Amino acid sequence: MSLRCWFLLIILFTLIHTSIRSIGWLLGVSYMSVFRACKRILISLNQPTVKLGGVVEVDESYQTAGLKGRNNSSLIKMLGRVPRSRGLKRRGRGRYEVDKVPVFAFVERGGARLFTAAKDVTESTILALVEQRIEPGSKAYTDEYPPYKTLNTIYNHESVNHSIGEYARGDVHINTCEAEFSILRPFIALHRGIAKYNIQLYTKLYQLHRHLRHTKSIQALQQAIKATILITLLNTLAKTLTNNIPN
Repeated sequence: MSLRCWFLLIILFTLIHTSIRSIGWLLGVSYMSVFRACKRILISLNQPTVKLGGVVEVDESYQTAGLKGRNNSSLIKMLGRVPRSRGLKRRGRGRYEVDKVPVFAFVERGGARLFTAAKDVTESTILALVEQRIEPGSKAYTDEYPPYKTLNTIYNHESVNHSIGEYARGDVHINTCEAEFSILRPFIALHRGIAKYNIQLYTKLYQLHRHLRHTKSIQALQQAIKATILITLLNTLAKTLTNNIPN
């Protein structure tokens, strides 16, 4: 693609959040070319982030996703089943292996918001994710799900008991996380289903999109391009120059 197409793609995909098929139609580029370009952008966004502090809400949701796409037909056969004809309808708490991928939200009161996918919601997984994203000694608010009790050893941990109808106790609540998940679901639904091994990449796109929501249009455009240009455009330029070097 031309440099002009790359800039337009970055704007449409990261700032406006347009589907891959629509971007291909607008730019006059094939679906697979746009898909590969967007995946480069997503990989460039999947970088370490700063740690949160103060009061941080922590909660998880479950995104239904399987092995989407014809290229995964061999993987589906290895599972010993035929492709599902009516989607994924498994209920209850999920795991990566059963096509319900946990997605965690970390919301700092008055600060940044981080999102990540995980394989499961065990104590060891939760502790590892939280230690990477929240400063020790901070206040961590969760619900009463038992694995969150492991946070008591490092953080000032309090929880609300949803099973008895308690959704807020003073300042203790995770309502901001719940609100984020209500936006994340339609955000991902725009793409008409994604492969479960790509969910982590799309959560980072959502994280960037939410970070830019209060930014002025010109500043948001500059941040969106800055967040993706180093890896995507420089790698493309290096590849182009390499291919044009005479033997």
